[in-house]
Amino acid sequence: MKKKILILISHYLPGTKIGGPLTSIMNITTNLSDYFDFYILTFDRDLGETIPYPEIVTNNWVKLDNCQVCYIRKNKTSLFQIFKHIRALNPDIIYVNSLFDPIFSISIVLAQKLNLMGDKKLIAAPRGELYNEALNFKKWKKKIFMNAAKICRLYKRVDWQATNEQERLLIIEKLKVEPERIKVARIIPTKTLPLYYNTCEQKETGNLLNIVFLARISKDKNLPFALEVLSKVKSQVQYDIYGPIEDEYIWRKCITMISLLPQNIKVEYKGMLSHEIVKETLSNYQLFFMPTFAENFGHSIAESLSVGTPVLISDNTPWKGLSEKGLGWDINLEEKEKFVEIIETWALTPIKIKNQLRIERCEKAALILHDPLIIEENIKLFTI
Repeated sequence: MKKKILILISHYLPGTKIGGPLTSIMNITTNLSDYFDFYILTFDRDLGETIPYPEIVTNNWVKLDNCQVCYIRKNKTSLFQIFKHIRALNPDIIYVNSLFDPIFSISIVLAQKLNLMGDKKLIAAPRGELYNEALNFKKWKKKIFMNAAKICRLYKRVDWQATNEQERLLIIEKLKVEPERIKVARIIPTKTLPLYYNTCEQKETGNLLNIVFLARISKDKNLPFALEVLSKVKSQVQYDIYGPIEDEYIWRKCITMISLLPQNIKVEYKGMLSHEIVKETLSNYQLFFMPTFAENFGHSIAESLSVGTPVLISDNTPWKGLSEKGLGWDINLEEKEKFVEIIETWALTPIKIKNQLRIERCEKAALILHDPLIIEENIKLFTI
């Protein structure tokens, strides 16, 4: 009999606005459903929305792809209701996907601390929340909570997923977790689409360079920096922006910057992208440009590489040495002129060379993204 894994996450499909964590969970259930039975407890609406998803059943388990999902009403949810669902399901493992979510993480860990969860195994995934760049948002609230958690040994019985060695060290340093309670299980990338997306030749666009940004529009994704770089570019550029507007202040700032760009730089906000067409869309661009402040993984980076589109990103992600690997460029944010130089050089590169490099890039990315050890690591994560 397969073990029951209960995944707690604030927002899930059909939502799109939460970004990477949703994709990570979707890829876990897609790739590991032969080994475990997955159940997801989540809110009945997307991030920042006041209206529930249309035509969904609440407070009952419904099948969705490779898992069972129970949507609970956000405006009528109590901790008692959540614990009632947990007791009724009686999972073998509870998997929380945040440190600071009061409903789907803190209350669950506290219940375990107070022996209200029985002997259920609890696994926590920080999802990049321990990186300094992430901790700087609402800094003092997080600092107070983490200090209190250490003092009362809140996480004494919690097991941990680190998605890389750096995150493993951060869990030990920031939360004083015993090293033996941490397993490194890399994030499972989204499966590659059929080969024709990967090898499709792009048509000649003259001197125009088509660039794409795909991420939440929030402070940490650093879109204003990208616009500042583009303001210094002399080549013809079309910069298309996809993703939910999470931070209205940042977006208003971006709108002002866009209005001041020179005539050779065109920017268009394209709205949201459904998961099904992300890779197809990315394959239509000549460059992915997202100078993020920090990424735990960067699903849109991986998806871009999987279809051969090179990436121009900061060096604040796990994606290192991209230029040497022929995958793109990871540049320190202090070197703004280097970003400009790369865009100018790539704009002048003939389309024939770009297409040949696209095919080679797909092959190189496949070796990285399809490492069978990634699946093994995640199976071990949930193996008691």
